[in-house]
Amino acid sequence: MKASALFAREKNSRFRSRSQAVVEFAIILPLFMTFMCGIIDYGYMIGNSMVLAVAAREGASSGARQIYDPLGRGLSAAVMVSKPRLLMTSTLGGAIITKVSYYPGLSTTYAYLSDEASISCLSTGSIYGGGDTLKNKSRILSGTATSNTYWMNPQRLLSFSPSVLDATNQSMIVMEVFYTNRFLTPIGSLLKLVTPPIIYDVAYF
Repeated sequence: MKASALFAREKNSRFRSRSQAVVEFAIILPLFMTFMCGIIDYGYMIGNSMVLAVAAREGASSGARQIYDPLGRGLSAAVMVSKPRLLMTSTLGGAIITKVSYYPGLSTTYAYLSDEASISCLSTGSIYGGGDTLKNKSRILSGTATSNTYWMNPQRLLSFSPSVLDATNQSMIVMEVFYTNRFLTPIGSLLKLVTPPIIYDVAYF
């Protein structure tokens, strides 16, 4: 009789221990999965930001070193560097490369435009709809881009005053890159509340 009662008590104790472990696991698992998904999504965003930074620097550097078609080659370099992780020619991303010069006789620095605006400000990708829509999203130029402006467009005023440019017709290549901030797990919908919708980077050479 005593042995039977002892066995029953030990059996109940093991059952309670197992039940407690199951309950603790059920409580901890969602928190652990949320934490892990947050690390994965945040790491993915940081990785995309690093790729964009490299693409911007490579595009601006390549464009500044070219004599023939500097903007076209610089833009191509940025697109190639971002592959295969980020597609700068898709609806999720875009890139803008601009040649900036100082026009003698003016006290302000403008975006230098030759025969057509497209010669001195090229873009790729359709994150904002493509074409001039993306060019007008430039964060270094204010005003609206046009396709039939000669010599320069006074409306495309720089949003900053670079001290590296002076009245000797020095020029600078500016590479801007944009990409939609995407996440891999369902927790990403929460991260969207505290992260920018568009990842942006810029480089000057």
